[in-house]
Amino acid sequence: MEQNESGNHLYSTSGEEIDLRSLLGKYLVFWPWIIGSLILSLNVAFIYFRYATNIYETSAKIKILDKNQGVELPSAETLFSKSNINLENEIESLYSYPILEKVVKKLNLCYNFYNKGHIKTSRGFSTPFLMEVTQPIDSIKKEILYEIEFDENRLKIYSEEGDDYLFTNYSTYQKPHNLPFEISWSDHSRFKEKTESYEIKVVPKKTTINELKEDLNIKSVGKNSEIISIGLKSQNTDYSEHVINKIISVFNDDGVDD
Repeated sequence: MEQNESGNHLYSTSGEEIDLRSLLGKYLVFWPWIIGSLILSLNVAFIYFRYATNIYETSAKIKILDKNQGVELPSAETLFSKSNINLENEIESLYSYPILEKVVKKLNLCYNFYNKGHIKTSRGFSTPFLMEVTQPIDSIKKEILYEIEFDENRLKIYSEEGDDYLFTNYSTYQKPHNLPFEISWSDHSRFKEKTESYEIKVVPKKTTINELKEDLNIKSVGKNSEIISIGLKSQNTDYSEHVINKIISVFNDDGVDD
């Protein structure tokens, strides 16, 4: 293909003339659509990343000791033999219902706390107000969501079952009610403003344990390693850190009891 002297036409190897300006003109009519699609795609991407729920994975590693060796000095046989540790059994133990049940009870994980925004609601770990759980988690029969609002010296709590509660002086202690918790605000509470909204989701114990087990990722590190990695996915890294630490603590106490 060769270019002529004017530079506006091209010739193919067959000698057929191609009008470059006319060829480009056919595609220029689509430029408004291309630019519009690009702007729309960028806006959609910005909105998605701005309001999408962020999921983080927190992990920790623990070393499993051989329970059969005790505290005596190792012999030549134990030094040059493979470890007696069965990591698969230890991993199954970490996943087990009794271990996770103790974790759920110790951390009151059946009571889930969320910061409520205008568009996005994010999970929290510790409440910015004083909260006392009054219903044992073993007695929770179904999942219930409570919306909590602080406004004009009043505390409003809405249940998804249609029950509305109104308390004065930001406290539930001054009035009888059937809520599974008590809430109060004080000068020591970590409020940004006294008009913030929150959610508390109360979930049955068995459901909480199954959801925790689903979010956990426990595996051995390396083929012949004695180290186990414990990972947990959650919206809140503080929540994940406390849960993983408690799993390790309960697992360790269980080993000591054995």
